[in-house]
Amino acid sequence: MLTRWWLTIFGAACALIGLAHLFIGPGSIIGGGPVNATIDSDLRFYAVLFIGFGAGFVWAAADLARRAAAVHVLGGLFLLGGLARMLAIWQTGVPNIFYVLMIPVEIVVPVLNWLLLKPAR
Repeated sequence: MLTRWWLTIFGAACALIGLAHLFIGPGSIIGGGPVNATIDSDLRFYAVLFIGFGAGFVWAAADLARRAAAVHVLGGLFLLGGLARMLAIWQTGVPNIFYVLMIPVEIVVPVLNWLLLKPAR
């Protein structure tokens, strides 16, 4: 099923991004710069959560009939992440264009996933 492959690839991509942030640290942030030890520590902590987030998609994709709700929860979190980027823009200014372009992706992907899983419900 195409949906299963899409969610597996998406989850794996998220996990790989998390791994890059975990092991490379702030140098993996496009357009980023030097940070202090506190920011580095926080980044690597959240990287582990993003690895788990991606793994959650891979896990859910293995049995969509039973785990579609997990995809929706994870998608809702992804959408909230996009809204959090908008809050960051409002509070601190516009980041690197890559992250601005991620906002529509973070809002559209959960809607796309919801539509793709409609038959599974």
